[in-house]
Amino acid sequence: MARPRKEEAREDTRGEIIQAAWRLFSSSGYDATPLESILSMVGISKGTFYYYFSGKEDLLDAVVETVIERIAARVEGMSRDESIPPLERMRRFLEGIAVWKMDNLEIVREVAEVVYRPQNAIIREKMNRRTVEKLAPVLAEILAQGEREGVFFTGAPRDMAEIVLRFFAAMAELQVEDYLRAAREGAAEAVERLVRRAELYIRAMERMLGAEEGSVYTLDRRMVERAVGKAGNNRSGPRGRSSSRALDRRASTGKAVDTGKGSPGRGRGRAKGHPGGG
Repeated sequence: MARPRKEEAREDTRGEIIQAAWRLFSSSGYDATPLESILSMVGISKGTFYYYFSGKEDLLDAVVETVIERIAARVEGMSRDESIPPLERMRRFLEGIAVWKMDNLEIVREVAEVVYRPQNAIIREKMNRRTVEKLAPVLAEILAQGEREGVFFTGAPRDMAEIVLRFFAAMAELQVEDYLRAAREGAAEAVERLVRRAELYIRAMERMLGAEEGSVYTLDRRMVERAVGKAGNNRSGPRGRSSSRALDRRASTGKAVDTGKGSPGRGRGRAKGHPGGG
């Protein structure tokens, strides 16, 4: 049955608000983007905005949800084919996450700066949990195939998938700290630290999976150098161009918990739902 036109119109408006926030957070930064700029870009009133979101933090949560949805779609598209050997599927799984983040570095960096503030621990935990929910089924399929073909030895693919992703979230927090320090300390030191930690993570993950050392993933140092270079350039000058074209008009739904800083809750009619990781 087709959905009522009013429902489709509400989804379109909500998606347009998220898309505008994506553009402005990417180009100007979360803190420097007043709510009025978002309203002006979409062409709506405050009353309409508060129909969908309780405040700016709620909107940020929806942007985070969209980031997770986009990463999950990219990863699933690259790694779901069961005709591919499991080690290659695993490589594509990890590469899909890394490449998407590189292609959308402005919004990833801006989201990370806000979400990883101490006062936003609740949003961060929800982001990590949502990431696990989205990516664990795909990773579990890869690990199960690897068990059948004798390249992974976990005993419980689904449980191990969740453990690996939680481990990944902890590693992502360290990476965020390193990227945000890159402009202050210099690119060379930041690259060395990021590469060292990433290689340790990869080796640890291989041991968790029972895989041969060096068989799962080889870090591309050039990607780290490009990411750190972008971080430094964006700190010393105008922010990069918007990556909003990565969004569909119908952005994914999601509602944030109160972080204690939002506007008064006037979000009647908002969809409920919503991570996941870095």
